[in-house]
Amino acid sequence: MAQQLSALALPTEELSSNLADSGLALGALFAEVDEALYLIPAVVPQEPIGIMFLCEGALMFGILEQINLKPGWGAAFLHRHDTQSGLAVKLCSLDVKIHLATPTSSNLHWLTASDIVCMASVRQVDDVEGCVVLDTDSLERWCKLHTLLGQEPSSTPVAGQTKASNKSKKNARKKKRQSKASPSNSA
Repeated sequence: MAQQLSALALPTEELSSNLADSGLALGALFAEVDEALYLIPAVVPQEPIGIMFLCEGALMFGILEQINLKPGWGAAFLHRHDTQSGLAVKLCSLDVKIHLATPTSSNLHWLTASDIVCMASVRQVDDVEGCVVLDTDSLERWCKLHTLLGQEPSSTPVAGQTKASNKSKKNARKKKRQSKASPSNSA
């Protein structure tokens, strides 16, 4: 699913049936696509880079923090079907109105290259620790991908608040209540 969304996330132009537009459409078809959109680096870059990825069917956003390459990998990029190399991201919530991505936790979330839909161009916010601003193209891609998934970008789950994490939090609260309710075995 991530690869299908990735193919849809890359910029494309529809070919026009009008002959006057065909030269422009042909030029757009063979135009260079920014490698930063589709190449997954094998080394964490010095500047922050955003990652759009799928987690339990939800589109998530994170800032790349760490990469553990599979043994023997020597290329400067990861293959999209790689399920052995690990990438750690700092999960972020995204405010689409102001393009701001804010880390939701200091914990890292691990994923594989096969989970990644596309990369996102971001820049560090000077006065706010860990926050980044998405460029316009990346934000548009984020919104279009949500539309393809049948979701509204403004109503997407906050990163880290997926069904699995909500379920584990509910179970933890339930165990805590049960331990308070049961009498302690004091001798």
